[in-house]
Amino acid sequence: KSGKLKKMKGLIIYGNSIAYKSYYSLSSIPGRKGERENVLSIFTRTILKLINEVSPTHISMVFDEPAPCTRRKGNLTYSISHPLMPPSLKEALFKMKKIVQSMGIKVLYFPGYGADDIISTITYHLLREKGEIYIVSSEKSLWQILSKNVKILNPFKDYKVMDVLYLKEKIGIDPSQVPDYISLTGDESLNIPGIEGIGEKGAINLLKEFGGIERLLSSLKVLPEKMGEKIALKKSYLLLSKKIAILQKSLPVLKNIKKIEWKGWDEEKLKITFREMGLYEVLFPLLKPKDKRKNYNSITSWEKFDNLLKELKKTKVISVDTETTSPNPMKAEIVGITLSLKPHYAYYIPLHHHYLGSPEQLDEEKVLKSLKSFLEDKEIIGQNLKYDYIVLLRYGINLKNIIFDTMIASHLLSPSGELYNLRSLSIKYLGKRKKSFREVVGKETEIGEVDIEKVTQYTCEDVDFALRLKEVLEGELVRKGLKNLFVEIEMPLLPILAEMEMKGVKVDKKVLGKLREEIERDINNVSEKIFQVAGESFNLNSPKKIGSILFDKLGLPKEKKIKTGYSTSQSTLENLRGKHEIVDYILRVRSMQKILQGFILPLLNSINPSTGRIHTSFHQASTSTGRLSSSNPNLQNIPIKGKWGKYLRKCFIPEEDSFLLSADYSQIELRVMAHLSNDERLRESFLEGKDIHKATASRIFEVSEEDVTPEERRKAKSVNFGIIYGISQYGLSKQIGCSVKEAKNFLESYFSLHPKVKEYIENTLNFVRKEGFVKTLLGRKRYIPRINSENRILREQAEREAINTTVQGSAAEIIKLAMICTYKELKKRKLISSLILQVHDELILEVPEKEKDEVFSLVKNCMENAYPLSIPLIADANFGKSWWEAH
Repeated sequence: KSGKLKKMKGLIIYGNSIAYKSYYSLSSIPGRKGERENVLSIFTRTILKLINEVSPTHISMVFDEPAPCTRRKGNLTYSISHPLMPPSLKEALFKMKKIVQSMGIKVLYFPGYGADDIISTITYHLLREKGEIYIVSSEKSLWQILSKNVKILNPFKDYKVMDVLYLKEKIGIDPSQVPDYISLTGDESLNIPGIEGIGEKGAINLLKEFGGIERLLSSLKVLPEKMGEKIALKKSYLLLSKKIAILQKSLPVLKNIKKIEWKGWDEEKLKITFREMGLYEVLFPLLKPKDKRKNYNSITSWEKFDNLLKELKKTKVISVDTETTSPNPMKAEIVGITLSLKPHYAYYIPLHHHYLGSPEQLDEEKVLKSLKSFLEDKEIIGQNLKYDYIVLLRYGINLKNIIFDTMIASHLLSPSGELYNLRSLSIKYLGKRKKSFREVVGKETEIGEVDIEKVTQYTCEDVDFALRLKEVLEGELVRKGLKNLFVEIEMPLLPILAEMEMKGVKVDKKVLGKLREEIERDINNVSEKIFQVAGESFNLNSPKKIGSILFDKLGLPKEKKIKTGYSTSQSTLENLRGKHEIVDYILRVRSMQKILQGFILPLLNSINPSTGRIHTSFHQASTSTGRLSSSNPNLQNIPIKGKWGKYLRKCFIPEEDSFLLSADYSQIELRVMAHLSNDERLRESFLEGKDIHKATASRIFEVSEEDVTPEERRKAKSVNFGIIYGISQYGLSKQIGCSVKEAKNFLESYFSLHPKVKEYIENTLNFVRKEGFVKTLLGRKRYIPRINSENRILREQAEREAINTTVQGSAAEIIKLAMICTYKELKKRKLISSLILQVHDELILEVPEKEKDEVFSLVKNCMENAYPLSIPLIADANFGKSWWEAH
């Protein structure tokens, strides 16, 4: 027993300290769970790292309680001035305690006792048991319990260790002198102010000479007169401060040391908690890979391949994955194909592995020809199947019957920004850990250079886990009432988006190149004007240098102070417009650089040399509202207004004998709001075919629609859309350039004229406060956990998200239905025309001249009858020889 006790290692963690450090080491942008982004992840990783560093036999995490500390009752300022915990951290703290408990760590907190006293007591008990102890805290008060066997560990400073030697050599005091040191220098966490003018060096010198406070107070005459007088005036306060700083070590908080003995974590409990907290990536390395039932094989002989074909004949559903040379499906070449026909069984068919000593592999053409009929006829499931659909279609195999994509299903179940990769889903729903692509391939090699058996285990796991996930996710879709949305909208949309990506959109490279030359010339010309006005050349990309020129050299009024000087942000410069010509020049250069770097160059670099077209990627699992997004490049944020919108959209063109058709919903979000709220005035405006913004302006400003001015219409438009996006009085005032009071009056006037809109918003918010989620017209759910947050900013943001989701999410579903209808009709009629872009409320098709009339009526019919609202859906459509002309 004594031998065992000698090896005892204690890890005592001050939970509040780690929580605060985790919280304030991040940006102030709230994350999706209501705490600051990833605060739980940083907290958890810190604890795991501590366990790894120390390898403890005993662990405890100690927290402060809100009740006043018994030891500090003599300090009247403690309960008054001690800062309140931020509401979002308070929310996170409850989850942190739950995380720690799931790791098998004893959590301690006792009303009336400070965490430092509890840590001191635990340490004292462990010392009696001859233990080695590591304390994790940034509190100076805990320096006093340092000893030969007690050290302080700081995880936020490279796990630096403070021991007695460090305290003596670097700080200059003994552990016994720490209360004296604190009483002289002060301690913010204890609300001890210290003696003004003494400082750390002065306190250390005094303690070296006198040893402690008591001897110092009895020797004041030997001190310089002013210092002696200053200390004499604070005599009683010094003694009280020292008393407060001395830690207790015999609290009745731990009767049995075995209560904090750590035996490791229960993997199942850990899985449950970490899934609940969304800490999937943190959980990966903690799971022990164990799946004795899995049977994964590589197919490197024709005999094995023939046996696989026999098995394929018997099955109905196949889980499919392709291993390729590129993440871009339009450039990727197949290295191998993986199939799973039933859980725990999978087969990898390597085709193009080319490392030294790689075995002979089956002929690609023969394999694909043999698999074609099976892959085209069977029901297909997998993860991110749009990629595999494009790759295989380029090889002549059409996955006609895709029934389940695990990535899309998981996003539908939890659309608020979680990870939807197969690793995360396997942890969350199967409790299984799988290796990442990078773990298998390494940093530089391609998949074809990796050993076949190693790739077999990795890729077979992909298809096997996807097959198993299908059963779990399908059940969840049914349970949450999302199965119809998944089957009728999201899955039919997958091949449509894939074919849109493959088709791409043609871009006039010459026109785009000329636009680049023109904008670069303009940037240079305006830059020269800036340098002439400034009297010197300088780096226009340096905010610090621009600030120096504007505020120091030219003496323009300064606004917000930042680390590098004074802010030169867009909003700051906008406020300085008209005060000096250089400001207008700088804003012009920034605007042109944004167009060049953000649009022209990415578009030029994205043109596929073999097709002359841009093949963007569309994403179904990226937005919380269900809207589609686009990347590589993003074609949904091409400007529509101003000369740059005109110039850029003129670069998007059809083939020579074709036209672009742009079909755009008219005010779809406002129509959705009219339908959802059933507001009479709003519905009346649409039923009578009125200009909705003029109609609103007419009511707000109490003038006839004929007398509404452009400025009044602009303000009404901002109000109309502001309601949907939950705009605040301040936000509206900034947008339309009026006082907050005027903006308040506009909003109040709107709601008095549209009472059912206000009623709808209130009912929606009451629903989400109670149920925790909102629903779109077709039943899509978005969970909004911050709706009841104590933090006003987070709560109001959640309220805006709730209203916006019901409207924007419903509009997104309607245009998806229109896309599905359009695609099916084009296929049914065997037309050449094809969908090539979707930009929120707009569909863009490439249409041969001979099909113009038929496709025009087809698209308008599909869009205007996509969903039966109580007011009509209107789609405006137009042809053109460029996107600009068509819109």
